[in-house]
Amino acid sequence: MSLNNAPGEFGRATLTSTTDDDTVDSNVTLRFEVQTRPQNPWNSGLRYRAECDLPPRAELMIRFTARTLSAQTESGLASARVYFETDGGSYDKSLFERVEIGRTAREYAFAFRSARQYRAGQYAFGLFFGDLVQSVEISNLELILNPDASNLPPRELYPGSEPHAQWRREAQERIEQYRKGDLTLNLRHADGSPAVDATVSIVEKRSAFQWGTCVVAARLLDASPDGEKYRDFIENYCDIVVFENDLKWFAWQNARARERVDQALQWLERHNIAVRGHCLVWPSWRNSNPMWKDAAESPEKLRKLINEHILEEASQLQGRLVDWDVVNEPYDNRDIWQILGKSELASWYKLARQADPNARLYLNDYGILSAEGLDRRKHDFYYQTAQELLNAGAPLGGLGMQGHFGYPFTPPERMLEILNRMAELNLPIAITEHDVDTQDEELHAQFTRDFMTVAFSCPAVDKFLLWGFWERAHWRPNAALYTSDWQLKPAGEVFTTLVGQTWRTNLETKTNSDGVCQQRVFLGDYEITAELQGKRVQCYAPVRHDSTEITVVLP
Repeated sequence: MSLNNAPGEFGRATLTSTTDDDTVDSNVTLRFEVQTRPQNPWNSGLRYRAECDLPPRAELMIRFTARTLSAQTESGLASARVYFETDGGSYDKSLFERVEIGRTAREYAFAFRSARQYRAGQYAFGLFFGDLVQSVEISNLELILNPDASNLPPRELYPGSEPHAQWRREAQERIEQYRKGDLTLNLRHADGSPAVDATVSIVEKRSAFQWGTCVVAARLLDASPDGEKYRDFIENYCDIVVFENDLKWFAWQNARARERVDQALQWLERHNIAVRGHCLVWPSWRNSNPMWKDAAESPEKLRKLINEHILEEASQLQGRLVDWDVVNEPYDNRDIWQILGKSELASWYKLARQADPNARLYLNDYGILSAEGLDRRKHDFYYQTAQELLNAGAPLGGLGMQGHFGYPFTPPERMLEILNRMAELNLPIAITEHDVDTQDEELHAQFTRDFMTVAFSCPAVDKFLLWGFWERAHWRPNAALYTSDWQLKPAGEVFTTLVGQTWRTNLETKTNSDGVCQQRVFLGDYEITAELQGKRVQCYAPVRHDSTEITVVLP
């Protein structure tokens, strides 16, 4: 198709081209940079008109090649919105789909039908880039009429997605080795003789590996049917939660918000669900308390403001949280520590320890496992920052890796390499904020299964938290496990099955001729019930890495 709009400036973005031609040519490569995030995604982008009439329901495809150069996003990937719409008026759309762009160049294709009749020059297509501050390289942009199957790129997964990939067998071996232990029950009568052929029920009440999600305090307190379903998921599948925004500085300043947090904590405490704190210092102007910027010209004033906040919030919540993300995303959030010096980070950890002697203190960041695992500079920064904190005597207790993913996904073996490298710091690793943003539900489910398997099989990882689970309470609705009306999506089936069944021990067995019952079980806390000839005894036992042996006497 002939195009009549030449590449140029669009919104607050700068666009450079290798050609002055006024058509999209397959040899043209465009570098599109969004330097300041605009008010709307469509304020920055590429837009072209085509000189061709189109009937209703015409078969069309938009195809292009792209790669991410840089992006300020949790996944480390650029984001584009592919569109086809009327050129003005109501901007009626036949296609409007968001896509994340990988760091290696690949082809993207979107097949669709025209929603109405279009006259030449009265419709437009292209890509919007205004969701993020980012830099993207684009080439081979085409609008194709009546595409045949050969024009569609094959559906790509990711290396290691194959059912019989070698890493799967190795992961299962590690799960058997590191996530299970031997439980031995010696059942005796009151006279000390073995209780033979007794029925024994072994029920896991709490997993040693912690599964969880982020939560919103107001939704935990919601008395509606949606609130009940929200709490049901947490009761059934969560050993630990983290507040999504309620403990961030801007929210913590609100007295009413603090009251909600207190009430939500009371509910979680009654249900024996642990809580992480997120986060004490998010060191940039855009993510901080507005008062920080007012103090920027006085480092001492800025230091005092932050120190007082750490002591105040961590002290007030002392004993109610098991973890704190003390510093969040320092790689891309540098405004504060570049003024005060990077060594200031260590003092924040020391203050947090002073305020709460028992919480485990984490360094949390994104883009470590995502972005195809290729951002080596961020990997090195994260590792070096953790090492610097330890060298400075900071009480750093854990490594938080967020795990926000979009297509293309990181191969499982590469994620294992990254986790193993970070494990060299001899600190526990938490997957703190996981989601998969894709409309391909089959792919969503498969990658969820594979990433959970990677994390569960790595001995250094001890917790895994989703960054939301319900479509109406999720910052990326495509990534939810439940639809807005609480229908379980394929990825939700994966999560609930693995956490609730596959990686959980609930069984019934018998004692042998020696009155002994021995089982290999997943590590956790167990309720054990034994019955024989109308006599019944119940006990509780933790099973950890070492073998656990208990003796129980029937009454």
